[in-house]
Amino acid sequence: PVETAKLWVKDTRYLQLGVALRGADFCSPPSHFSGVLCERAFGLATQQVVPVHNGVPHEFLDYHWQPSKQPRPLLFFGRFAQDKGIDTLVDALGRLGEDAPECLLVGRGPLQPQVEAAAAESNGKIKVRAWADHHTLGHLLTQSAMAVIPSREENFSLAVLSVMAVGTPLITTRVGGTAEVVKHEENGLLIEADDPVRLAESIARYCNNPTEASNFGTKASALVRSDFTWDVAAQRFTKLYAQTLAS
Repeated sequence: PVETAKLWVKDTRYLQLGVALRGADFCSPPSHFSGVLCERAFGLATQQVVPVHNGVPHEFLDYHWQPSKQPRPLLFFGRFAQDKGIDTLVDALGRLGEDAPECLLVGRGPLQPQVEAAAAESNGKIKVRAWADHHTLGHLLTQSAMAVIPSREENFSLAVLSVMAVGTPLITTRVGGTAEVVKHEENGLLIEADDPVRLAESIARYCNNPTEASNFGTKASALVRSDFTWDVAAQRFTKLYAQTLAS
């Protein structure tokens, strides 16, 4: 299949992975999205693929977002790279002009010069901070009006899980396995990747409807804390191991 050839060309480790998977009882990727890719790329039977979602990094469970009447910034954290869509966010903020909220961009990566240039031209509206540890990011999430993760590519994003666990209102993209946890207009806003117009509209929506944003964040936090922790993932793996031993 084309998917298999692309993987082998990209990294020969995938060739070794294919051999291992064909001899395994089960394959447990971190999302249903990646499960389908495994089936196609390695010729696995559907019943052999049993996804087990990643758990949220436990540090974020120590933090709880609360609404505030004071203005707070929009937060992006992640690699400053094309696949993370930070250029889409900068474009969206430019389209909002004076109505754009202040924005804190936390990270590092190959697009650093472009990000810093945008910050320099923003009259102080965009600030850039070096990469931070999980506890610092958890605190920053509690101090933000919303978080935007505008990725073009993801498998099952730990950044998305982290935002949701804290309860910060989230805008993200319908890529990879993200829609397996983010439900549009229920616990967040899902938009198509690489769409700065729609992203600008979504940012404005949260700015103009803080109660709606807060409600989405509350539902997101409840879901992740109940269904997407490492304790839950461990229980699912334990069940799968027991099933393997019994077969």
